[in-house]
Amino acid sequence: MAPVIGFLGFTIPVGPVSILLAFLVASDIGGRAIGWLPASSVPASRRDEWMDTYGNALFYGLIVGLIGARLVYATQYASLYWQDPAMLLSIRPGTLALWPGILLGAGTALFVLHRRGVPLSGSIDASVFGLTAGLVVVKLGQFLTGDAFGTSTTAAWGVYLWQATRHPVQLYFAAALLLIFALLLLSRRRAQPGEIFWRFVLLYGWADLFLSAYQANPRIWGPGIRLVQVFSLAGMLVAMFVLSYYARSQQQGSDASSPPLQTSEQTL
Repeated sequence: MAPVIGFLGFTIPVGPVSILLAFLVASDIGGRAIGWLPASSVPASRRDEWMDTYGNALFYGLIVGLIGARLVYATQYASLYWQDPAMLLSIRPGTLALWPGILLGAGTALFVLHRRGVPLSGSIDASVFGLTAGLVVVKLGQFLTGDAFGTSTTAAWGVYLWQATRHPVQLYFAAALLLIFALLLLSRRRAQPGEIFWRFVLLYGWADLFLSAYQANPRIWGPGIRLVQVFSLAGMLVAMFVLSYYARSQQQGSDASSPPLQTSEQTL
């Protein structure tokens, strides 16, 4: 494991750097994905405009997310920051409230995209590609730092970590995410607006349901049930229901566009 990397005399923490790299990858792939979506989601005449808008929206989201994450964290330790307000300018990643920052940043980006005329379904579908690619980088970073490690194993490909040979579950997830990315990319031309998102929910739920069994120290609910598997299964069921609606809608559209069959009486 390599939680830090030495470079030109500096010690670089792998965890924060992998998060930053994941954001850059997700931003770039998400912007490019605007041009990959079918014409039903993104009109060809507006692809370039919406790709530029997507990048700008993510930049605004990043700024708001960072500021919000710092302020939310500061409210949790108000007495310390009140004594030394200059601590608000600290660049340490550990002094950020992660999920509030993500929610504020994502909300800001979606608001900007909506104001610029980019449909919500197209924005989310494109973001799915960026999210999937970004998660691959996150999982590789976790493998290097030893975070989210796996259970013990006797398999030949196990890695030695924390006094045991363990499943490289982070690499399992990275491989699954690459497969999900490829499947979404191959099926994007036939997708209706918003459908790519629900396909991702279904595929990632399947991967999480299976691979989380190899993660150590899970959160347990009731009689030994892993909470992450409960959430994954619930997401899969919702996604299958929504995707069945898309399938019926597509079938009805194809039936309506096909010419009526001639009956035997009409033929005679």
